[in-house]
Amino acid sequence: GGMVNNTVTISATDLLQDVAGNSLVPTSRNSTGTTAIELVNCGGSTVFPFGSADPRTPWLPDSYWLGNQFVQYTTTGSSGSTGSAIYTGGVTSPAPQAVYQSARTRWYANGTPAQWLTYNLPGVLPGEYVKVRLHFSEMYWSNIGDQEFNVRVNNSNPNNYPNYSNYDILGATGGFQNTARILEFTLTHGSGPLRIDLEQRPSSGQLPYYNAQVNGIEVLRP
Repeated sequence: GGMVNNTVTISATDLLQDVAGNSLVPTSRNSTGTTAIELVNCGGSTVFPFGSADPRTPWLPDSYWLGNQFVQYTTTGSSGSTGSAIYTGGVTSPAPQAVYQSARTRWYANGTPAQWLTYNLPGVLPGEYVKVRLHFSEMYWSNIGDQEFNVRVNNSNPNNYPNYSNYDILGATGGFQNTARILEFTLTHGSGPLRIDLEQRPSSGQLPYYNAQVNGIEVLRP
C-alpha cells in the first residue's frame, strides 16, 4: 500500500454550519456548544471571553472583514468606552465585561430630523425563531431621565408601536452607572437582515438633545 492522502478539501459551504450541521449564511457564527447566531460588541473591538464559564465567543465589532467580505452592522452613531468595572450581578447570563465597557451612541438635536441608532444583522435566517438580547450599561449620563429611547426589533415603521417604549438605562438600574441591564425579545424573523432601531425620545434633563445607546447585541436560538 502506498501513502494515504488525508487531505480534505473544505468548501465555503462546509464551513458555514453550526454545531448541529445547519447551514448558515456567511456572516453567521455559532460557538461550539452554544446557540449564538450574532454577537456584537457595540462600539468596541473583538472580545474573546476568558475561561470556559462563558463559551460564547467571539463578540465582534460593529464592522470587520470576514475573508474578502466586509461585514458592517451599523453605519450610525459613534463609539464610547469606560475603564470602570461593570456590575453584572443583577442580570442572567451577562455579556463579558468588555462588552459593557464599550457602547455605540447616537444623538440629535430638537428641531432637526430624527436620526435613529440602527443595526442590521445579516446572520439570521429567514423564518428563524430567535431571541434577541440587548445589553446596556450607562457610562455617561448621571440622572434618571437623561436618556430615553424606544426599541424596535424588526419594526422600522415609525407609525407602528415600538417593542419597548421609553427605555431608560439609569431608570432600570435605580440611577446606578456601570450596571448591566438586558432587554430580551423573541420573534420569528422575516427576510433580509434582522433590524434593530433605537429611537431617541425627549429626555427630562438633557433637552434639546435626544440620545440612545447600546452596548451589546446577542441573537440566539432559544
